[in-house]
Amino acid sequence: MKIQLNFSTLLDNARLPQRLTKELTELFQHHLSKAHSKTRVTSNAISIKTLTYRVRHLIAGFRELRKGGFALQSPWNELPPKFRLPAGRV
Repeated sequence: MKIQLNFSTLLDNARLPQRLTKELTELFQHHLSKAHSKTRVTSNAISIKTLTYRVRHLIAGFRELRKGGFALQSPWNELPPKFRLPAGRV
């Protein structure tokens, strides 16, 4: 049986921007229940305690960054247009 954490309540109470909340929801739905360890032996589901720990700490990290002056609107690494390379250059 797959354990599923209802993380939407935690995200709703986090007071993060709507776009950031939406994109975190999508990320959590796809990747939260996956094991990070490449050497994990058991095929058991990740515990609800671990899932809750992950969500709370990720949310806390985004809130702390925003409080520190970083106006994060997305969990993705985005450069402002003036710092992007022209198309075709790597």
